[in-house]
Formats: sequence, C-alpha cells, structure tokens
Amino acid sequence: MRAGKHPGFYDVVTATIPGADPRLRGEEIAFSCHLDHQRPGANDNASGSVAIL
Repeated sequence: MRAGKHPGFYDVVTATIPGADPRLRGEEIAFSCHLDHQRPGANDNASGSVAIL
C-alpha cells in the first residue's frame, strides 16, 4: 500500500431545518452521508447524499 497527500480542498455542507412543533424545539436529528469519489462508489455515495437532501 502506498499512501500520500494530494493538494486540494473539500467543501462541507451543513444545514439546519427548524421544526414546526414548539414543544420539540430542543430536539435534534442528525443525518450524515459522504461524497468522497466519482468512480465505483459514486452510486452509493451520491444516492445517500441525494436521499438526505
């Protein structure tokens, strides 16, 4: 195995959607997915990201 660093950047998208029920204002639900490459795992990665959006 070879390891190395590659110059670049990675954007992270975060969002907050407030709920409609004032009684649950303090509750939080977190969803997570990843977009890490465009080849073999693209369907897995993109599908999870789109499902959450």
